[in-house]
Amino acid sequence: EREKFALRKHLPDTVEELRKFNVRRKLKLD
Repeated sequence: EREKFALRKHLPDTVEELRKFNVRRKLKLD
């Protein structure tokens, strides 16, 4: 249970990182 909670809590950060990464990649492509 504890690990699931930790993962859930960490997920938003990962999503943000992925979003930033995608934005950076798009900028490089453009």
